[in-house]
Amino acid sequence: MRLDLPSFLFWGCEDVDSAIEKRKIVNTNAAVPIALVSMTFYGLIYIATGNPALIKSLYCEIPFFVVFSTVPMLNKKGHIGLSKWLFCFSLTGSVFAVILFAQGGFLGLHQYFLLFALVPLMFFPLSRWGAVLFFFTLNISLFMFSEYVGITPEVAIGELPLWLVTAIRVSFQTTSFVTLLFIVWLSEQSAETNETNLELLSRTDGLTGIPNRRFFDEVLVSEWQRAARTRQSLSLAMVDVDWFKKYNDHYGHKAGDDCLRRVAQALRNTLRRSSDLVARYGGEEFVFVIVDADINQAEKIANDVCEAVRNIELSHGLSDFSYVTVSIGIASVVPIRGEEPDALLKRADAALYRAKQEGRNRVVSEHRMLGT
Repeated sequence: MRLDLPSFLFWGCEDVDSAIEKRKIVNTNAAVPIALVSMTFYGLIYIATGNPALIKSLYCEIPFFVVFSTVPMLNKKGHIGLSKWLFCFSLTGSVFAVILFAQGGFLGLHQYFLLFALVPLMFFPLSRWGAVLFFFTLNISLFMFSEYVGITPEVAIGELPLWLVTAIRVSFQTTSFVTLLFIVWLSEQSAETNETNLELLSRTDGLTGIPNRRFFDEVLVSEWQRAARTRQSLSLAMVDVDWFKKYNDHYGHKAGDDCLRRVAQALRNTLRRSSDLVARYGGEEFVFVIVDADINQAEKIANDVCEAVRNIELSHGLSDFSYVTVSIGIASVVPIRGEEPDALLKRADAALYRAKQEGRNRVVSEHRMLGT
């Protein structure tokens, strides 16, 4: 089952194309709250004990707590490489600072170095083998030094009762293992989410946010076959923004893009039934499919679309109407098995051509059974 993940986990993903790199970014963003929760949890335990050495451990971690919090924001601003290096350095540095200035190897915190030696594989793609090797070597070296050479702990830490020392050691080992498993699981969740998003993007027009021609073609075939089985009417409309080339040349491409977005929004707001489909067909052309609607119903909806676009009141000084308008050609049929929907498209396109010839800013329709 795929879960809906918090949006901040995907900060920075829009700046990369590789699916692998997106997963690494999600892992980095996800590791931050894990680190913050872990530090807060142990900080509360240290405070509860009242032990001076453990309180000193808490003080050592506070600067790194602040640094960790900046990592997702760095990803959001596009500093993806910097965020990864900063996070990995902070992971290692926070533990080393606590070991060096307070705990030594007494509580077994240095076990985390084994986890941190593997964690860079979760954050860096294998193409960044240098970074992976650097952090692996650094953490293994620090673990070996802490384990076999040793760092003298604060004297006060020896005053902790044996049961508490054992509990903290087991907790360190357990949380390091659970953290690794959680990041692996989260990586798989983010992969499924990215695949879903990529599938959605492949069917969506990047400029207007409505379905693209590829998705329209798929839906048209599906609805054609369904209407042929049920003997229901299927209406299709071709929509063209009047004198759009003149608008684009006169007002600029940015204004032209905004014009197309606003026309698309008007179309989407007018066709509200879940069974209706609005799509960008290409350039300044749009298309919509109306299921189980005869020609009269389709004409009414098309006229509503024309009115909705006029009501935008987007100034167009080179138009005969002074505002941005659209021309619409409609074709409506009851599909026959064995026929192809291309015939419906051609008839709608022919009707659109007539709408332009008759003065634009209008709806022209054509209705007849295929095969006649």
